[in-house]
Amino acid sequence: MMTTWYWPANIYGKKKKVTDVTPIQNNIYIAKVKDGRSYDIEIKSPLAKRQKATCECGFYNQHGICKHIIAVLYAIKDIQKNVAKPGKKHITLHINQILQDADTDDLKEFVKAYAKRDKKFATQLKVHFARKIDISNNEEKYRNILNTIVKPVTGATQKVSVTDVRELTKVLDDFAGQINDCIALGQYREALNILNATFAKLEYVRSKYNINTEALTTLSKTYHNIIGYFFSQKIPAELRQDLLSFLYDLLHKSFYVINDYRQNIIYCLNEVLKSKEKNILIDQIEPLLNTDNGSDKTILLALWIKLIGKVDKRIMEHLDKYPLLKIGVADLLIQDTENKTALQILKAIHQQKPNEKNIINRMIFIHIAEKDISALTALVKKTYFMTGDTMYLSILKKEIAAEDYQVFSDNVEKTIFKEKEIDAHISMKFFKNENNWAAMIIFLEHQADLQLARAYDTYLYKMDKSAIAQSYIYLLEKNIASQPESIMKTLEDLNHHWRQNKMIEVRKTVIKFLKEQHPDQPELAGQLTSA
Repeated sequence: MMTTWYWPANIYGKKKKVTDVTPIQNNIYIAKVKDGRSYDIEIKSPLAKRQKATCECGFYNQHGICKHIIAVLYAIKDIQKNVAKPGKKHITLHINQILQDADTDDLKEFVKAYAKRDKKFATQLKVHFARKIDISNNEEKYRNILNTIVKPVTGATQKVSVTDVRELTKVLDDFAGQINDCIALGQYREALNILNATFAKLEYVRSKYNINTEALTTLSKTYHNIIGYFFSQKIPAELRQDLLSFLYDLLHKSFYVINDYRQNIIYCLNEVLKSKEKNILIDQIEPLLNTDNGSDKTILLALWIKLIGKVDKRIMEHLDKYPLLKIGVADLLIQDTENKTALQILKAIHQQKPNEKNIINRMIFIHIAEKDISALTALVKKTYFMTGDTMYLSILKKEIAAEDYQVFSDNVEKTIFKEKEIDAHISMKFFKNENNWAAMIIFLEHQADLQLARAYDTYLYKMDKSAIAQSYIYLLEKNIASQPESIMKTLEDLNHHWRQNKMIEVRKTVIKFLKEQHPDQPELAGQLTSA
């Protein structure tokens, strides 16, 4: 007697499927429970004090009992309740009763006739029993099942219905479970037979029919994850080579499109291959870059670099062919924490475009992630002198210790006073950012630039009125001597500027200076006293 029983909805929060509950000799029952994968259960003397039970799941191995055994016990109890007592008629008609009492030949004839009339039933029948029937080409067996649902494309206008896609999704999901079961049971050849047919069909339908439903995308991830599970087993060398050959062949099919950095054959194999095998995989990528099947070249380049572990001359030549893809490649490597190779690409771009902030920002991110303080401080210093963006100073201040930042600040100050080509405004902005107004005063006098003084005098006036007044005296004295023809215009502009910004102390100090030091030129002081 065989039956299918569904776990009540109030047990464990959802239905679990118990199938093939079969009593055999000496009060022993065997059954299957589908819970993600299929588990075989055996129970001796069920519902008795001395009952014994076994299950394949990990929870049973640790605790000697599990939910799967409990589910089968419920099923057995349910079956025993529904078995008709001698001399009594059934109140209702149950499937269990039909299967128990029906003639085997009649049942077979009914299944055959129903399968002829109902395509979906026939398909499910084949899917369920396919593993139990051995033919000359078992891979072809699974391929034919799938082709009865969705046929290969034979014309440009061929379409597939939503119903067919839904049925194919269900069957492929079923086969994915069977593959995992085969691997778990050590039936590696059968697992490969199913994988060869189903994985290729899945990717074929997604590409050729341009169907990327959420369900099919999820299934694709499931099948890609199976690769890692398969290779984690100690499979025979010959079968391992067959598996690799299948995956390499699928990789080069026109319908196998790589548009996800992690969910693809290359990425999955990189995690499990030995070094010699990885060299063969590396050689698979360059031909893919020269084809146009819709695969994302940015992803292919990033995967190639990940496999090699560096940006060699050959890869750089390809990157130069696709200059617009370089940043995208670097971003994928950064997301995958392949920071060193990403930095190689970014440095090459940075040499050609030193002012590109989006490149600089990525390089700074990598230096922070790698805790490379030396490289970080050097890049921030260089970048600040090029851009004058104090954001980079703030980033550095946040990432390094206070004493280290002080050393950096002192170093920048020395560079400013040493290197004359540094933009004066960038230098003044640095001192202002550091609240180093004393250095600003000294720098102003070094520059002898009245326009520069006017740009920062309101800030300095708040810090030290006397200091900025003395700086103006120093700068005006130089201008009176070197540019006497324009000094009156300069004083007029300064008078207006000081009045507008209410810098009274500066005006008073400078007027006093001009009267005392240039009594023979009263018009100088007079220019500052006029309204």
